[in-house]
Amino acid sequence: MSKFLLPCTCGRQLSVGSDQAGTAVQCGCGRTVEVPTMRDLTRLKPAKGAADGELPPIWGLRQSIVFLGLLVLVAAVSFGSYLYFMRPKPQTVQEARQVVSRWSLDDCFMAWGAFQKFGVSMQTPDEAYAAKNAATLRNWIYVAGAFGLIGCAIMAAGWFWPTRELAPRGAGDRASPPRRRANKKK
Repeated sequence: MSKFLLPCTCGRQLSVGSDQAGTAVQCGCGRTVEVPTMRDLTRLKPAKGAADGELPPIWGLRQSIVFLGLLVLVAAVSFGSYLYFMRPKPQTVQEARQVVSRWSLDDCFMAWGAFQKFGVSMQTPDEAYAAKNAATLRNWIYVAGAFGLIGCAIMAAGWFWPTRELAPRGAGDRASPPRRRANKKK
């Protein structure tokens, strides 16, 4: 689609496409400007960078923010999954019996003394170490989940980030503001 510069009476140049031939467009000043027919439209000055087949860039700040959020989310999910699947598995009764069956007589006597002193519900040093590691691992899984939420928030911010082109603008819109006429007193 070819683009052409349509002049407005305010001095702005509106960029119109060949698909808008015979219609009306609104200028930034508020006036409605009639777009000429296709025959007369080709006599207008072509817009810069409006060659046929040329598309505007599709990767901008908004897409970069969404991509950053996606990277943070994927890293957090990967780290959390790794921690979750590498956590220590609880011991079954059969595994505990196998461990106890390998104890020497001195190990059994020390365990009996600990049971007499602290009670049967006392954790062995190995169990206490495993419980501490499980709590630390759980905290790291929470950290990974928090980073996942941060990644989702970044993606949402990028998704709803406002775009620059909220309304069609002419080529002269950025260069010069609309001119105001001064009231002359006579």
